[in-house]
Amino acid sequence: MLILILLAAPIAAVRQVAANSTPITASAQAEKGNDDTLYLRRFEYNNLTIEKPSEASAMSITVGTGSSITARWVNETVVPNTWSISSGLYNFTFWISSSKESGVHASVSFTFGYITPEGLKSPIAGGSITIKNVGTSIISSNITTSAKEQTIRSGSKLFIEVTIEASGSANDYVYFYYDGQDQPTQIITPPISQVIPEFPFGAVFLLPALLSAYFILKRYAVK
Repeated sequence: MLILILLAAPIAAVRQVAANSTPITASAQAEKGNDDTLYLRRFEYNNLTIEKPSEASAMSITVGTGSSITARWVNETVVPNTWSISSGLYNFTFWISSSKESGVHASVSFTFGYITPEGLKSPIAGGSITIKNVGTSIISSNITTSAKEQTIRSGSKLFIEVTIEASGSANDYVYFYYDGQDQPTQIITPPISQVIPEFPFGAVFLLPALLSAYFILKRYAVK
């Protein structure tokens, strides 16, 4: 019983300090850029990254009028801690053209979110835009939307899914470009950081407290 009494006070103190401690955030710069920009790349694996396109010629997705194509890019880096994404704006910028000067239209939509460790998609933000008479010259366009603060479970992966739909005159095409130095299709997000639990400061006193209790017990035992 005496042991329990002597140990109860230091342990209770450490628990109290731990309960009052708050998580801190550390910037996840190892995988996110300072400007929180992710680029859509041509790789088969880990094709949503902070690295800017290095190839002069861009990749393209061809969509025939009357049809649509959906593609997904995933950041395969798994952060062991919980993630936090601040509330704010999401800006998706892309490049597009068509096979005809007029009469071909495009609808582009995107969904940005994360894939859980179980493989389920969890959307965070998304939007869409319709471009009339796209034209044969490559043009850029962007979709801006907002979302509230998000907490992402550890082990999850960021992704972006893009759907391109072409309409208008028959037998024509819309071209969606990405991963080119002049067509760096990208998404800019609010700050993303890792949530790291703060080490309870009071825990450093646990060992001295236990040692003190031990020597007190030893002294009583000698008597």
